[in-house]
Amino acid sequence: MQTNLSFSLIFNQTKNFIRNRFWQFIIVSLITGLFHVLVSNYIMDEKTLEQLANTQDVLIVLSTILKMLVVLIFASLIIVSVDVATIYNLAISDKFNIKILLSKFLSSIIKVFGIGTIYTFIILFILLFFGLVFFTLRMVMPELGTIMMIFFMVGFTLLIMTVYYFFIGSIIAPSTKSFIQLFVQSHQLAKKYWQQGCLILIIDAFCMLILSALSATYGDNFILDLILSTVSNLVDIFVICFFYRINQLLSDKEMNLTESNPNNTNLIL
Repeated sequence: MQTNLSFSLIFNQTKNFIRNRFWQFIIVSLITGLFHVLVSNYIMDEKTLEQLANTQDVLIVLSTILKMLVVLIFASLIIVSVDVATIYNLAISDKFNIKILLSKFLSSIIKVFGIGTIYTFIILFILLFFGLVFFTLRMVMPELGTIMMIFFMVGFTLLIMTVYYFFIGSIIAPSTKSFIQLFVQSHQLAKKYWQQGCLILIIDAFCMLILSALSATYGDNFILDLILSTVSNLVDIFVICFFYRINQLLSDKEMNLTESNPNNTNLIL
């Protein structure tokens, strides 16, 4: 089955979805933004950073950095799950429903943790293997090896993030598919719709660069950090909605084909 999903079509439908529920998404983004800023300021306070800069014990440095990463990853896990629950809630109702939000949050956080854990091991293995390859190549051809490594890292990051967001988009709507089926489906969709996925992620990366530049320029400012974090999460919500919309359009197309030809059991998503 060939399904033509243009980038502009998905982008415009996502934009309309966000615009019609803009203030609800702003409220959630403000809450998650505040949560992110408080967590970041707590684990990366001036005293901790000063101790890291002055200590010469490598184990203490690595241990502290590892703790920071674990807390930030867990905070990110919570924020993504809140975003998923919010999108699902506002997709079926214009008002917040605590029961729906909580139920979807709990089911989502397990799945997000699952794909995060799986891909942590996959990424470590791939980086270890290709790290050795590029290290050897740089020994022989330094300039070519460096260029190839940069292109590989950019392409690899886009691939991983495309699969990740397709998975996140697939867990928003209720589904009878298992975690493994959604995991496999995400790779299939990333392979088929990589152009749409990569383009929205490049736009997302560009937005994040601008926000990071603003944060670095104006230094440590709680209000500015809160505003930038809120905008950042609103952009993330848009990206998740974009991939969710692709999943929904494909699901609707598959359902229509099944209803028009119930005897056909060979439909391909």
